[in-house]
Order: sequence, then structure tokens, then C-alpha cells
Amino acid sequence: MAKHIMVTPEDTVLDMGTGSGIQAITAGHSGATVIAVDINPEAVRFTQKNIKANGLEDTVSVLGGDLFTPLNPQHKFSVILFTPPYLKGTPKTLFDKALFDSHKELLRRFFREAKDYLIPGGYVQMIYSSIAGTEQALSIAGKLGWNHSIIARAKTFTEEFIIYKLTFL
Repeated sequence: MAKHIMVTPEDTVLDMGTGSGIQAITAGHSGATVIAVDINPEAVRFTQKNIKANGLEDTVSVLGGDLFTPLNPQHKFSVILFTPPYLKGTPKTLFDKALFDSHKELLRRFFREAKDYLIPGGYVQMIYSSIAGTEQALSIAGKLGWNHSIIARAKTFTEEFIIYKLTFL
């Protein structure tokens, strides 16, 4: 899925919920300036190691925090990459927060706040799974003023991953 990250060297990219940092690193290798964010301190440390291993310390940085809270509100991005949690269940640990969002509260928060961090013409690139109810996720985004198109699809034995491009109306 990383091959579908659509960034240029001129882009400023936010990788929200970076996990291992693979999307941030892919964007960094494209020449973009990247900030990666994750709520899990272990993910932040792992991403820092991966950034260093890829020699991207000058173009990719990582911050710890919940969604947009560690960012300066004046900072704007041309692209926000987001792979939200989509499994049903209640998160009990920080690791669980990367997996579970049964009631789509994190997704709602993301779409309410993301528009404030995009430059004019900027967009969100979101990967979502068919097992999570893509219609519900897109309905939430639509009700909050977002328009979507499909960039790519990839099927596995158990699910289909869909990459969406979302723009704020």
C-alpha cells in the first residue's frame, strides 16, 4: 500500500498514527518533509530508529501524542496520511488504540480536526479495511464536510484494503 502514497518533494506530510513509520519513511524517500505522530511511546521510539536506519533524520521527524495535540495549530500540511484503527472492541492499552475504534469516535475526532491542518488544496489519504464498514466511515467523513475518491484497492484472504483521497469541501 505504501507504493500508493502520492507525495512530491514539495509536499509537507503528516503521518497520523505512524506505527512503525513505514508511510512516513516512504514519503520521506520521495523527498517530502514529514512529521509522524503516534500516541504510543513504543511506536515513536521504533519510528525514530527506522528514520535513522533510512538516513532520513533531516526530512522526517516523529512526535508523541494523541492525534493533533502535539502539533502547533499554525502548522499546515499538503497531505495527511491516516490509517485509523478499525477493529471492533474497546481499547484497554495504548497498543489497543491502534487497533480498536468500535464507535468510530477517533475517526470523528480526526475528521473534525484534520481540516484545520491542511493547506488550501491539501488532502487526506486514508487506508481503511472492508471489515470495518467503509460506508459508515465515509458517511462520518461526508457529514463532517469531506468528499472522497478511491485511489487503490488491495484484497487479502480476509478483507479488502481501500485507499481513499479525502478533500474538505
